[in-house]
Amino acid sequence: GKFQTADGASSCATCAPGRVSQYAGSSVCDICDAGMYSNSGTGGTRCRSCLAGSFSSEGAGECTDCEAGTYSELEADSCSECETGRYQPYSNQEACIDCAVGRVSISVGAEQCTACLPGSFANDTGLPSCAPCAEGTYQTDTGADQCDLCPTGTFNDVTGGEVCQVCQRGRFSDTEGLTNCDACLAGTYQNLEQMTECHDCNPGSYAATEGMAECKTCPGGYFVSTSGATVCERCEVGSFSNNLTRTDICTDCAAGRYALEQGLSECPYCEAGRFGNATGLSDCANCVAGSFSQFSGALECYLCSEGTYAAAEQQPVCSACLVGTFADEEGRTECDDCDVG
Repeated sequence: GKFQTADGASSCATCAPGRVSQYAGSSVCDICDAGMYSNSGTGGTRCRSCLAGSFSSEGAGECTDCEAGTYSELEADSCSECETGRYQPYSNQEACIDCAVGRVSISVGAEQCTACLPGSFANDTGLPSCAPCAEGTYQTDTGADQCDLCPTGTFNDVTGGEVCQVCQRGRFSDTEGLTNCDACLAGTYQNLEQMTECHDCNPGSYAATEGMAECKTCPGGYFVSTSGATVCERCEVGSFSNNLTRTDICTDCAAGRYALEQGLSECPYCEAGRFGNATGLSDCANCVAGSFSQFSGALECYLCSEGTYAAAEQQPVCSACLVGTFADEEGRTECDDCDVG
């Protein structure tokens, strides 16, 4: 632990810290290697190893503790930074710690791990970065170790989603984890958001295309009697339909009315001079000669009264007999001449 470089000296000198003398009669002290130290001020005979968690350079009188975020093994000449995915919050440590699930460290030398943000996750320990949630999944919390499937009635078509989007009207999702909502099929509808199914159109209404939020009522003159219709059918002659009555069936024309064509929204009245004495008529009948119907919508014709006549059919009124002629009974088609005198 001592040395002497001069001849004839009366005493030996003590080796300084970081230096040692192992043998008697030494003329110099040896320098401690990096990772070793000697703090003896009274003459060291050997260098000591720096413990794990500390380091030293060449000729050190003591070891220096590794700072937080770093570590070292035995006899280290420097401290190493914690790798990505690991951390060390304390000084004088021999190893770093893996980040827990849901947390990461993206840089070397981390003292703490960072929690994954909403929309991302880390499902293993020691990861350097969080992964974004895949399409069809989401995560609202921080520090998650997995993403959740979007529930039914919702979807997510982007990565890194924090929330799922609701299915809009006319669309639905009946399975978890979808990236898009399905459109309601033709003949069905959905008038609410975030739904898991569509409904058949009611009788009297239809949906011609996909993705309908509401079914359309059959227009006047058309009907549909079944559920889930994509088209409406035309009413037959002698019948009609409109929004004031019903569109799930066609209604027979009332007596005194008729429908000569298909697809009518109302039945017109029988014209004056004509009549309809039953329901569901496609046409009205003409009043025969000798009879009349004065107003539209007549259910029957009336015989011309005495003193009047109707020479042709389809007459709204009967004509009075001319001077010198007469009709002495009802229903005459002509008047008789008066006798001479």
